[in-house]
Amino acid sequence: YIFFFLFFFSFFLFFFFFLSSFFFFFFQAEDGIRDAQESRGLGDVYKRQYQRRVRDQSRQQTSTRLRVVMIFLALLALGYAGPTAALPAPQPVHMLRPVTLELARVAPATLSTPSAGSFLCHPFQLTSNLWAIRFTPQEPGLHHLTLTPSIRHRFFAIASSPSVPGFLRVGPNQQHLIDTSTNKTAVLRGLNIGWPSGNLSSAVSYYEGYFERMQAVGANYARVWLGPNVHGGSNPLAMLSNYTAVNLEVAAVVDQLLQSAQAHGIRLLLALESFNSLMPQIPKVRTYGAWDASVYNAANGGPLPSTLGFLEFWSNEEMVTAWEGYVRYAVARFGPHPSLMAFQLFNEVDAAMFDVVPASFGWHRRMASLIHEIDRYQHIVSESFGLKEGNPIIDAVSSFDITTTHYYARIDRGGSPDAGMAAARWTSLKLLAYNKPSFVGEYGCDDDAGQPLTRAALHDGIWAPLFAGAAATGTFWYWDTVPSAWWQPDLQAVGRFLEALPFELGDAVWSPFVPSGLPSTVESVGIASQDGSKLLLFLHSTNGSLPCIAPAVVPIPSFGLQLPSSMGNHTFTWYNSTTGVMCPSGQTVGLATKEGEVIVGTPQFVSDVILVAVAKPASIHQ
Repeated sequence: YIFFFLFFFSFFLFFFFFLSSFFFFFFQAEDGIRDAQESRGLGDVYKRQYQRRVRDQSRQQTSTRLRVVMIFLALLALGYAGPTAALPAPQPVHMLRPVTLELARVAPATLSTPSAGSFLCHPFQLTSNLWAIRFTPQEPGLHHLTLTPSIRHRFFAIASSPSVPGFLRVGPNQQHLIDTSTNKTAVLRGLNIGWPSGNLSSAVSYYEGYFERMQAVGANYARVWLGPNVHGGSNPLAMLSNYTAVNLEVAAVVDQLLQSAQAHGIRLLLALESFNSLMPQIPKVRTYGAWDASVYNAANGGPLPSTLGFLEFWSNEEMVTAWEGYVRYAVARFGPHPSLMAFQLFNEVDAAMFDVVPASFGWHRRMASLIHEIDRYQHIVSESFGLKEGNPIIDAVSSFDITTTHYYARIDRGGSPDAGMAAARWTSLKLLAYNKPSFVGEYGCDDDAGQPLTRAALHDGIWAPLFAGAAATGTFWYWDTVPSAWWQPDLQAVGRFLEALPFELGDAVWSPFVPSGLPSTVESVGIASQDGSKLLLFLHSTNGSLPCIAPAVVPIPSFGLQLPSSMGNHTFTWYNSTTGVMCPSGQTVGLATKEGEVIVGTPQFVSDVILVAVAKPASIHQ
């Protein structure tokens, strides 16, 4: 609007000046010619012709001044409007590819999109003397980026290939995630890759080694830590150089990881901090505490007292304000990456046993709400807990979009040696309690007793949570102690199975399903759609099987699986959980009994087997 006003104003001034000058100079020149006297200049002509008429002379002088003022104002108007009048040619960019604009100074910008209106792009520090603004086009067409009225940029977004993944959101069934670029369910399959071995310079190549192996089997998800202190050492990806400053070199590497992840079709969950930074080291107790080295500790320049200061992390206003700055930076810099699946505030925040401090509840709500408020791309926000139960006060908060379960088969704490099935049951309970997507963020065997993860336990933890309604396969711990030959076949088999399903998991609202009359050597975890048209069931052998100790070796003979009478017109298909393909017995139909139940014969299996039941179209409940 300012541009158009100045343009027409300057045009009017020039037009008026031209007309006044034409008539004034034309008639004055004619008078001068008729006078036929020597002129000493244009001003002298005016003076000689009107020297006998003082009033006319005064009028003429006023007119001259007015024209000078008009010329000045017109030139000033054009000088102001000029830079904005000539808009730059649109730069071609690709949808779902972040665009970074370097700035010499801090300046927020307004991005106008073809259909979604305008929003602010917040600047972040890129280097010691450069700032930047980053955005990602999510629709084709012309985008305007305005820093000031005289500094404007235009970008024309070109439609991306359908294979380019978009941002993830919680799907309409409130249990699974959808990809915004395809509007299809995204079932995540992947690993924890908490931190790189070696130093920062080798971090990208370290992660790319995993990304390549994951891509080869269709895996699409990894969890990465950005906290400074990790188990027994320091993390090369520590984002904070002190409690108020981000390590810009590390941030640049995280950018590279997100770019590489997108190139490999992988989503990353970034855990911004870990409990270690708030956990004191207790003699003779394995706590992985690193409070002495924490950037929040006054001994290291932080705002919290060295002794018991970790208790004030949640309420110290200087500390809280500094952490808000950290969150704002992470959202501005990393948020535009479509490969960013979620922000997680802490890894196992309760492991330091301070999440029960009342102030921590307000802190969590404040940080989660801040992310949702400033994140234009509305990434998923999560928190994680060491206790399998989580924290109901935090998990129930609407600003946290998903729940997570960490389960370890620690016998001295009442853990089950069948970690995968136990984690799946907790997933089922949390779906019922909170009505939001749930993940098994970590699982493992009895690490307190030095028990390594076994091949059988890894297999169960990958598969079982999906049949409890989880939005992803379970992600085991540790990644660097398990050979790729263990996890690659299972993640690839999950992909085959999901592709073979005649429906998407996000197409239905699921409820837990428990069949009746199972043999004592078999347990199950399953979900059924609320309209009764679909069933997913995972049957698991307990015949001498303790996956964290010894795998199942005794086959389970075929038996009759009892299902509700409402499934009498369903088609039943058995799948092999080792390969993800249909069992040799293929599809079958159920047999009705006098008691009104439906009996489906199972194939013989050793460890576990999968049943998929789908109603024939005419039998789907309306």
